[in-house]
Amino acid sequence: MGADIYKLVDGKPVLSGYIKSKEEIDAETVAKIREQYSTEDELKIHRLAIADPQLQEFIDYVNYVNTCRAEGEQKLADARTQLASLEQVELQEGEFTRKIFVEPEG
Repeated sequence: MGADIYKLVDGKPVLSGYIKSKEEIDAETVAKIREQYSTEDELKIHRLAIADPQLQEFIDYVNYVNTCRAEGEQKLADARTQLASLEQVELQEGEFTRKIFVEPEG
């Protein structure tokens, strides 16, 4: 599960965004690969590549997967950077205390 981002408005938290978790980003990456290649397609391409590692279909597949993975890694790096820029604030709600991530003012 990712992290909700809040802004404090008159001292009260207002939801302003969401940072996806590594698991969510990984799932999106796999989904993007699945848009182009089913699991069965991947297995077939791998079987064919055993006989011919220079098979253009295999090269295209590897390039596509690497592009998807690079995009996922960039999303993850961006999420980490965004998370690091947030302030963690404790809120008292009755007898419970919870921590939230708050955007810096300005």
